[in-house]
Amino acid sequence: MKKVLSILTLSLLVTSAATLESCKRGEGDPFISLLSRKARITGHWKVTSGKGKDVIGNSVTNWTYDGTTQVYTGASTGSMTFTQEYTFEKDGTFKWVNSNPNSMVSEVDTYTGTWNFTAGIGDQKNKSQILLTILTYNDGVSSTTFTGSDAPTLLYDLYQLKNKEIIFKGTGTTVDNTGISTSEEFEWVLTR
Repeated sequence: MKKVLSILTLSLLVTSAATLESCKRGEGDPFISLLSRKARITGHWKVTSGKGKDVIGNSVTNWTYDGTTQVYTGASTGSMTFTQEYTFEKDGTFKWVNSNPNSMVSEVDTYTGTWNFTAGIGDQKNKSQILLTILTYNDGVSSTTFTGSDAPTLLYDLYQLKNKEIIFKGTGTTVDNTGISTSEEFEWVLTR
């Protein structure tokens, strides 16, 4: 009887583990979380690191970011100092602030709009991406409002969504009217 109970218990644990693992949306998500994805993303976040690659034609530039300084190597070299912070509200609104002390006058760019998880497109799992729709932009001097299809959008893959850390990843390619291809890969780490 003990052997049967042990086999049943082991079988239940294996089945539960497989079920819970399949509920993970991003590759880096926690094995189990008592908080919903919405509860985990809601709040104030600071971008603390990042890395990426920009390719324009045959020119490749790699970059890293340590929370205050982005360093470029490759086809372009140099550095730029800035900070980024996001606030995601439960009601589906967000605020994104870029502070850039590099310019002659310190500049703070503020974007506000709406956010939502995607519903699973193609091979993407439900809620494995976040879509930001920018409705206002303010650079401290002027403000711009966007409506309808004119509103810029950003789509991030949620590689990891933990209560205290998020990892956004993304890739994209554009081709201009002269046929020159521009592509980018990036990863941003946000912490509370």
